[in-house]
Amino acid sequence: MKGASKYAPKYAPKYGWKYAWIALVTMCLLVVGPMPRQAISATAVPSVVSGNIVAESRTVSAGRDPWLGRETLASETDSLTTDSLALVQQGKQQYQNGQIAIAIRAWQRSLLSASDVAQVQIYRYLSIAYQDLGQWEAAETALSQAFQRQGNGDLLTRAQLLNTRGRLQLLQGQPAAALNSWERAEELYQQLDDGQGLALSQINQAQALRSLGHYRRARLLLTQLAQQIDTLDHPALKAALKRSLGSTLIAVGDLDEARQLLLESLTLDEDAVAVAATHYQLGRVYQALEQTDDALRHFDLAAHSPDVRTALESQLAELRLQVTVAPAVATRRVQGLRSHLLQLPPSRWTLYGQINLAKSWAKLAHHAQAFERDAPSIARLLAHTVQQSTQLQDARAEALALVSLGHLYEQTGQVAAGLSLTEQAIAKARPVRADDLLVKAQWQQGRLLTLLQRKGEAITAYSTAVRYLQRLRQDLVAMNPDVQFSFRAEVEPIYRELAQLLLENVDALPFEQQQRRLNQARDTIELLQLAELQNFFREACRTYTTRSIEAIDPNAAVVYSIVLGQRLEVIFSRPGQPLQHHYAELTTTELTDTVNALRQTLNPAFLASESQRPAQKIYRWLVQPFERELQSTDTLVFVLDDFLRDIPMAVLHDGQHYLIENYAVVLTPGLQLFESAPLQNLTTFTGGLTQARQGFSALPGVADEIAQIRQKVSATALLDQQFTRDRIRTALTQNNFSIVHLGTHGQFSSRLDQTFLLTWESRLGIQDLRQWLPQYQAPLELLILSACQTAKGDDRATLGLAGLTLQAGARSAIATLWAVEDRSTATMMTFIYDALVDRTRSRAEVLRQAQLQLLHSKDFAHPYHWAGFALVGNWM
Repeated sequence: MKGASKYAPKYAPKYGWKYAWIALVTMCLLVVGPMPRQAISATAVPSVVSGNIVAESRTVSAGRDPWLGRETLASETDSLTTDSLALVQQGKQQYQNGQIAIAIRAWQRSLLSASDVAQVQIYRYLSIAYQDLGQWEAAETALSQAFQRQGNGDLLTRAQLLNTRGRLQLLQGQPAAALNSWERAEELYQQLDDGQGLALSQINQAQALRSLGHYRRARLLLTQLAQQIDTLDHPALKAALKRSLGSTLIAVGDLDEARQLLLESLTLDEDAVAVAATHYQLGRVYQALEQTDDALRHFDLAAHSPDVRTALESQLAELRLQVTVAPAVATRRVQGLRSHLLQLPPSRWTLYGQINLAKSWAKLAHHAQAFERDAPSIARLLAHTVQQSTQLQDARAEALALVSLGHLYEQTGQVAAGLSLTEQAIAKARPVRADDLLVKAQWQQGRLLTLLQRKGEAITAYSTAVRYLQRLRQDLVAMNPDVQFSFRAEVEPIYRELAQLLLENVDALPFEQQQRRLNQARDTIELLQLAELQNFFREACRTYTTRSIEAIDPNAAVVYSIVLGQRLEVIFSRPGQPLQHHYAELTTTELTDTVNALRQTLNPAFLASESQRPAQKIYRWLVQPFERELQSTDTLVFVLDDFLRDIPMAVLHDGQHYLIENYAVVLTPGLQLFESAPLQNLTTFTGGLTQARQGFSALPGVADEIAQIRQKVSATALLDQQFTRDRIRTALTQNNFSIVHLGTHGQFSSRLDQTFLLTWESRLGIQDLRQWLPQYQAPLELLILSACQTAKGDDRATLGLAGLTLQAGARSAIATLWAVEDRSTATMMTFIYDALVDRTRSRAEVLRQAQLQLLHSKDFAHPYHWAGFALVGNWM
């Protein structure tokens, strides 16, 4: 107990002193004589499939170990003594059981009596294990020893060593080098006619390509691999590869294709362990698709696996879902799972299991209003996990358990003790580059420091968490399920809470400090927008060099908005001027009611004047405070947040004029996402539907729209029966258009799978346009989408519009936020092309002039007809 006193709370927690003893009880378990420990880390990119020695061997029947490429230990048996062979096999079993440090010791002992030939594989095993533990220098040394002893040996061993080197390189942030290693391994597997090794090396190459930002090449490689797998005549091997590829596609976000591959795997495999592993992956797919009943069904089937680890992981996944949908069932299962976990031998995966159980248990206790009763038991479980991870020398698991225990203390109001535990977790995770854990730990540190009124330190902690988020980039969406981030719950709040700290009382600060805070807050808002898009795509977005507004357009101004609790914060940026700040005190209800009122009154069933009252209110929030600085401004660029993205800025009203009457209006998720360049030529592809298709109404005005366009610019056109997926793909892949104009129904959603464009017989998704448009030639300058709309009730639907624009490789897009009346759309498009032909106008001014012509017309003056058109991206 002597060492536990430093963890005792220094003041009464918010729940009173009833929890104060948790610190003492749990710390009694934590204060254990530490074993010698090494620098330990986690696999930074767990989707790399060809590194683990035996972690996936249970998914392949017939005793084949996919990570060795031949029958297990076949290359070692002849050159090992009986004792050495026993140690190698013992180490492999310990590695499979998650006892990595113990496995290393067994393999190190086996080297003493092994020949050079056997030592090659043993050193390779050691390198993989050291990689898992984050001991990078030891991993490189072991791998170098393996290469040195392998010399000019057999091709299979060299291919295995190259796979291991690629894994190490990718984990150390060297994707180009990793890609090279895996391409060399692929060449050797081709010479060996080893289909399995070939497929696994290609899956790894796709991961490296994604890390390099070559998403199209990665996707093409995976698509070709899926076709190649179908040609195999080995059912068990085909099933295993479909399962591996399906698991990879879950991380990429291709859920439908992942589901198809996994279902096909089920029909091929007869091995009970492999079948259960496939059911577990299907459960993950259906969970991501928010089809809870199907997810529970597959997790339940996987929970009956003969493999203890698969069974336990599936039960824990099932419990996480039941906490929300069947809390009574979850309550009955918690204690059984706890007892089962504590009876299993300690290992990395049992430690993660205990942490996951504690998280689900705490959530369930809150739901059942039993948190006060259950918190001490949850704390004891986590303290036990810390103790076991110390004994296993697994610093990653130890850091994760410490973060979880610190969060429990935060929930019980023991802020000082929670901060101490969190800082211990940071100290464990930082040396081994466990960035995903550091995000959670630094965010938690920031929250706790805020509670302690240590604002400056809190800002530093939050800023550090954001830096780690930026470093992780696409890995956020391919994270190990044991520590996976939920964007809405665990990523977005970090940005918002940092912005809130930065803007708190910012107007009272000295000028220089105020400007630093406003600059950092503005950057934080842009980073949040970028993070939202990365979450939308499940991969990192292409970005351009960040430039000031002066460098882009000296006559433009940018309005940044962010919704923080009971305040709407606005930052105003104008070339050559200091940043300005304004906020409005308003409740979420007031904001949503105003937005909904404006959206409702934009319906033509209402008089045009009825929309002006809510439009004036939003104008007062966003624009009026900066009217004096806008006198020399031509273009207003809006970076909008939350509900505000549901409304067109053009319709804002100052009491006399609509905003569009004074300024060109642009929407953008951020100044670094779209390249700024003037429109050079008008080579156009256009197409669309006039007839009713797939439950959508007819669009007879599209024929006139396309005819008018072809009179003004050179255009390739596909209409109705010609407007098919195959013909669109052929046109886009064989030509280099500067404008793509599609007059068809479509929907923008905050979900990738619900953002689409309608064709004659099918639908186009973002992935289709990304594959078909020639991004490596001259970029697509302008994407025009008429008759599309944002998904009803989706306050982030404009993510789909921005996402469609970015993934099409377009510098900008003009699209409708609702299904505008057919005749007025055709008229609007005629005006747009009239203005485009005049090369002196920016894209923003082109749209503005077209909107003004409708506004001042006899038939289409109502905002319903012209306000729904929005320009996203580059406005030059």
